[in-house]
Amino acid sequence: MSSIKLTVKRLYQQRDERMVNTKATARVSLGDRLIATEEITGMTESPVSKYLHAEGAAGGVGL
Repeated sequence: MSSIKLTVKRLYQQRDERMVNTKATARVSLGDRLIATEEITGMTESPVSKYLHAEGAAGGVGL
């Protein structure tokens, strides 16, 4: 099984002079093929990592 490490270093939206929660979308592709879409919500100023696991097979990857 293959793993992809997704790391968000900073995530926030600045409104006026305050940081507030926000949303981002990570799209992971293998060549021209989209293999994963991950929604990330919240707020952080410190790196946060998540592992996406994929099963590898000859000719393709499935999540």
